[in-house]
Amino acid sequence: MALIGQGLDSQDFNARKAGTAALAVIIEGCSEEVTQHLSSILPRVLASARDPATCVRECACFVLGQLSENCQPEILECHGEILPCIFALLEDATPSVQLTGCHVLETFCEHLDKAVVGHYLRALLERLHQLLQSPKTSVQEAAIGAIAATAVGAEDGFIPYLHEIAPLIAQALPVTDERLLRMKGRAMDCMGRMATAVGQAHFAPYLDVSMQVAVQCFELDSLSLKEDAYLLLAQLVGVLKEGFAPHLEGLVPQLCAVLQEKEGEVVWVDEEEEDTSGVSRIVSGLDEEDEEGEAGLCARDPNSALGTKTSESNETEDGDDEEDYGATPIYDVHTGMLDVKKAAAYCLGELSQHTGVHFAPFIEMSLVPLQTLTQSFNHMLREEVAAVMPYLVLSATAASPPSRPWGKADFSDTLSAPTRTVCKAALGILLGLTQDEDQDVATRSLISLQAVLEHIGPCLLFQDEDRQRFMTVLLDIFRENLPCQQITETVEDEGVDDEEKETSRDLIEAGADLVGAVSRTFGSAFVPYLDLIMQPLSTFTNATRPEGHRQAASGCLGEIAEGLGADSKRYFEALLPILKLCLADDCNGVKRNAAWCLGISCEVLGSDIQPYVMEVLQSLHPLFRLPPTEDGSAETVDNATAAVARLIMAAPAAVPMTVVVPALLQALPLKADQCENPTVYKCLHQLVHSSVPELKPHVGNALSVYGQILSEPRSVQDEVLANDVLPGLRLLFQNPTYNEQASLALQSFAPEARTVIARHLQQ
Repeated sequence: MALIGQGLDSQDFNARKAGTAALAVIIEGCSEEVTQHLSSILPRVLASARDPATCVRECACFVLGQLSENCQPEILECHGEILPCIFALLEDATPSVQLTGCHVLETFCEHLDKAVVGHYLRALLERLHQLLQSPKTSVQEAAIGAIAATAVGAEDGFIPYLHEIAPLIAQALPVTDERLLRMKGRAMDCMGRMATAVGQAHFAPYLDVSMQVAVQCFELDSLSLKEDAYLLLAQLVGVLKEGFAPHLEGLVPQLCAVLQEKEGEVVWVDEEEEDTSGVSRIVSGLDEEDEEGEAGLCARDPNSALGTKTSESNETEDGDDEEDYGATPIYDVHTGMLDVKKAAAYCLGELSQHTGVHFAPFIEMSLVPLQTLTQSFNHMLREEVAAVMPYLVLSATAASPPSRPWGKADFSDTLSAPTRTVCKAALGILLGLTQDEDQDVATRSLISLQAVLEHIGPCLLFQDEDRQRFMTVLLDIFRENLPCQQITETVEDEGVDDEEKETSRDLIEAGADLVGAVSRTFGSAFVPYLDLIMQPLSTFTNATRPEGHRQAASGCLGEIAEGLGADSKRYFEALLPILKLCLADDCNGVKRNAAWCLGISCEVLGSDIQPYVMEVLQSLHPLFRLPPTEDGSAETVDNATAAVARLIMAAPAAVPMTVVVPALLQALPLKADQCENPTVYKCLHQLVHSSVPELKPHVGNALSVYGQILSEPRSVQDEVLANDVLPGLRLLFQNPTYNEQASLALQSFAPEARTVIARHLQQ
């Protein structure tokens, strides 16, 4: 950084350019470290963006783009400095600077909060409107992309500007000049994003032209425009919902046909001949992804997706097999077709999700190509198949609902024959994809299994064979026996950095969430399987595990206790030492989950928690002393507070109220985790109602807590206000044990606070 600083301060513009460019490279590789020093780095970048040398300003734009992409979300807090700088770049006299400025704006605005975007919206759109008139096509394209990102960030705040911008964007939709097709695709994307932002009613004047252009692209000899068309239709169906149903009959067969297109072809190469066809490039990139995310061939059976050269086609005119002459089959991947098929699969999922019952007649037709895609060599397509499955199930149940709502541990088959067929197919596909060698595919299949299980309930697995297969997958996740985990272990053995070793985090999180869902749906019927899963699951809380694993496992233990209820008591004695270690973890996320799990366990055990009360309190006590500025500390303290509240309600006679009551009141109101409001205010209400003598010296603190809540009523849920906060407040003044202290305490409050409390007491 010292050398970069010398370059940035140099009188030579080439040195300043080099220093700025080097900073961009460092940001991409060391984003966490850069994020920690944004306050010192960002002013240097902004100064470079004002440099008199065009090449330096161009590099500064690139650096801002790297910061926007790699330093989320902290970089968004600097919008007050960054956006005015981008405005100046958009007005730069050099088209290349304008172009790069648009790209920065696109990256930055897409993640900004709606209120922040709204503050700058008019100024943003005025500048982008001017760039749409640029003579440079590339600048116009970039401006359209930036407008699309701005619409996403602004949401319905974009409505006042829609009719100024949309007609200009629509002008690019009908173009046929090959030089402008990229702009046409950008315009289609922008129309879809604007439609999503403003909603059907406001976008209505532009719906027909958008639909027409998308459909026309099906006939064009352009894979990129077909991809853009499917993505536009996916956005429009999200806006129109069931209003899109009339278009299903023409669109779904088109999508299914595309999904069955070949993704490449076999090329036979004579190894003795010089390679002049670019095949070497294909071979070298088979297991990689390029910068655009276009995947090459991974370790899959190519016969299933591409077809192989048959014995007839392999023969020469003399009838001899080419393989006998040293020919090698190489699979030439059509990356453009991969992108089209991914967009088509995504569109199919959106159609199923948003048109509901209207999509039911097309489910059987859709399952055929989706089943085939599970054998595609491209992991993105297999992942998309997993994502679509829950929507097909939702559509099937909308058309033919179960005979009754599902109940916990009820494995009765309540599904109609058509719905059962769809569920059986979806279950088979998803369980099969859990065995995928790609971790993203396996993760998505677990997420989709959870969605289907929570929708259908236990009857999804009413057949013993399916249930056993499902439980084997769960056990394999935490024994790390899934195929994708075996591959990861092999790669790690060869030496990978720590960031690479975290790639299984999403998989373990998805597995943990699925275990929680099974606990909620199976209830006591899960116990025989959980007896096998509990030990390997618990190992993921070990300090040697990555932070993400520890967080997922500790949270899962809480979901198990909550889902099983009284049936989880059997695990508590073995669980307590694990939770105590988690409460002492370096990561606040792990501490928070462990505190929540311990609180749920207290609630489940009820009076049976009495022998463990002091042990529980001693374990939770350090959490109340966490520095308030520490990342995640507020949420952790809130969960510890809720755990104490649950302990009080479970075994009040065993709790040392003299110490615990003031600690509880000091932690209220909750600072971050409002989901725990019902628990803590129910506890406070019960303390007041029970006339606990240890509360009497602290009535003023209790009254202060109620006053703070009533001054900001949105900080708690309406039902919490009605059921516990207002009744608890009134009871303080009605209960003879506390009424005198409450009245005296109220007199010491500021006039505004007294007024608020008095108003609610009179209601």
